[in-house]
Amino acid sequence: MGALWHRKWIVFVALLTVFIGLVTAAIQPLPSPDPVLHQAEQAFPPAASAPEKSTLYHQNHVLEGGEPASPPLVVDKANVLDPFRPYAALLGGILAHLTFGTLFTWGNFISYAPQKLKYFKPTTTTGSPDALLVLPANIAAQAVTSALGPRLVRRLGARRTLLLGAATMVAGVFLGSFCTEHLPAFVLVYGVLCGLGVGLGYAAPLIAGWQWFPAARGRVAGLVLAGFGAGPFVFNPVGRRLMNP
Repeated sequence: MGALWHRKWIVFVALLTVFIGLVTAAIQPLPSPDPVLHQAEQAFPPAASAPEKSTLYHQNHVLEGGEPASPPLVVDKANVLDPFRPYAALLGGILAHLTFGTLFTWGNFISYAPQKLKYFKPTTTTGSPDALLVLPANIAAQAVTSALGPRLVRRLGARRTLLLGAATMVAGVFLGSFCTEHLPAFVLVYGVLCGLGVGLGYAAPLIAGWQWFPAARGRVAGLVLAGFGAGPFVFNPVGRRLMNP
């Protein structure tokens, strides 16, 4: 039972890895330089005493509630090489959060876990499984890195930040496949490490969508976060089919 569960868990990890790779490829930065943006900057030159800062910095400053300190970003759709890029970025954000939402599938997967993975003491056979601690550990780890995500977007961009978070999450899931007989290690990698990755990448799809659709930030947030909530709805049947064919 343990070896079979281990192999099927690796298959599930492989599917997640490919899925996240496709998602991160869809997250595109805003095109720069842009002729219309250049004209806007010429019309509103920064003050001589103010240090020059990137347009991305000012965008994030406004998104965080600050006052605009530079000309607004103007993107003429005629100058965008791929008119579908904004929608690809939005779709990529939805799919990324769909993957991040798999953390809520643990309550279903635990019923298929071997006995050694359910309790800290192998002799325990009754009562609530100790492995239920995986989900609280995951959420607590997200809280630690969620504030760091927007700062990384400012420095690295949305794509690299999401790739870093997704890679950390996948590393946690993958390492968890080797800890199926040792619950403390499993909580550490699948609970904590995976949660750290989700927290890092959580904000990147939202910020990317807001940059493309600044007049529809609420709609963008609703669509992206709907993907997070839909994660268990999609992946619970997938995982159940893999573990209990």
